Order: sequence, then C-alpha cells, then structure tokens
Amino acid sequence: MIFDDPDPRETDPHKSRERFFWKTYIYGLLVGVLFLMVVSVVSLVFGRLFSGSLWPMFLADCVLAVGAYLLFLNWNLRPLLFACPGCKAVISSKTPWICCVCKRQNRDTDKYSFVNRCGYDDCRAEPKSYRCHHCNELVFLSKDEDKVNFACSINSKADTDNARTSKVHSRSEELETKVHEVNLARATIIKAQLEATLKKLERELQAEQPATIEAMLQEGQKYVHSRRAVEKAAQLLKSQNEIDCKGNNDELERDNLVVDEWVQNKKANPQ
Repeated sequence: MIFDDPDPRETDPHKSRERFFWKTYIYGLLVGVLFLMVVSVVSLVFGRLFSGSLWPMFLADCVLAVGAYLLFLNWNLRPLLFACPGCKAVISSKTPWICCVCKRQNRDTDKYSFVNRCGYDDCRAEPKSYRCHHCNELVFLSKDEDKVNFACSINSKADTDNARTSKVHSRSEELETKVHEVNLARATIIKAQLEATLKKLERELQAEQPATIEAMLQEGQKYVHSRRAVEKAAQLLKSQNEIDCKGNNDELERDNLVVDEWVQNKKANPQ
C-alpha cells in the first residue's frame, strides 16, 4: 500500500534522522489533503440529500475531522524501522535507549528517539551511531560514522558493562577509603602511645637530679630516635619487599618475617 513503511532491509540508516524529522509534516500534509477531498465529496452529497439543513453536514464534518486526527496519530506514532547491517535484524526507533553523553535513559521515544536527540534539556545530544541490541555491531546514523559517541539500548550488553564497571569503581573507591581510615587510625594510636611514653619519661626525669635528668633526657631522645629509625627502616624494607616479590606471596611473607626478626633484634640490643 502507498502508506506502508518501506522494507527495513532496504532503508538507509543514515537517513533515519531526516525521516524522523519530516514524517510529522509529511503525514500531516497527506491527512490534510485526504480530509479536504473527503469533506468536499461528503459536503456535496449531504448538500443534495439535506438541502434544507446544515446540521447533518456539520456532524459529518466533525466525524471526519476526528477520524483524520486519529489517522494522523496512527501514522505519526509508528516507529521508523531499519535493519542492522551486521545481523540484518530489524531495529525500531522506539527502542528505549541510553544517551552516549549524559549516560541517562530516554524512554519517551515518540519524541526523543535515538534517531532524534536526547530528551534532557541540559544535554540534547544527537547520537551518531546506535549499538545493535541483537549483535552489538554499530549502526551508523550519520555519514561521519562516529564509533565513540554511540547510543545503546537499555539493559543491553553495553549498558550492563557500563553498570558493572561503575559498580567495580565504586567498590574500589570504598575499599581505598576504608584502607585510608584504618591507616589513619593506626597512625593516631601509635602517635598517642609515643606521646604517652614521652610524657612518662619526662615525669620520671623530673624526679632526678638536674645533671642526671639532662643525661637521661639525651639518652631517652636517642632511644626514641633509634626506635623511630628502626621502624621507618622496617617500613621501607617491607615496601621494597612488596615491589621485589610482586605476585609471590610466599616469598613476600618470608622476607617480611626476616625484617620483623631484625626489628626485634634491634629493639632488644639497641646501639
């Protein structure tokens, strides 16, 4: 029939956006011409049958106007169909899709199809290609054949991959935050212990003779610096072990035990 959609396999996807833009005007013009033709014929017939009254002609015109409007809606709301060049499956312009720019879903496909533009006013991006939800091949909607800024169907493989990647990133960031909080808590505890030890030493030193206090203070400072140096050296050695033994957990554990043994010996026999 004259108003049937063309065969999707013979439709050029590059012209889909142009077809979507012009279809409202074309269908409106066709319905308008049909309406005027039918109204003219009905008016002529009713004028001869009911020459003494205009109400039958008026009611007939109202019925024809409603019919013409419904016909226009039926034509205008039909989806555009085209075939994927890869798998030859038919793709409808009414497929709910995800914008390639703002990553949001578009479900009002009567107005904002992927062959038109994104329905959000702060985006309004026009996809240059569509990722087929049958075979994941790109269907180009413009002659520049952009392979980056493509639209994809909701719940398609591309959408699922994006959601999975976002979830992994979120979990990774959450884990890094928890590790940082644990390290910060450990550092706070160590600092508090060192401050408590230092205050205890200061109180003990204040009870001694001035000469003895000064000697013990120097000795204590030397001891604290020595302990700090040992602990710092141990941290550096373990960091180097992680680099040297990357991928070999057994060797890393063995080297770290050696470092711990060295730390214990240094603490037991400080120089």
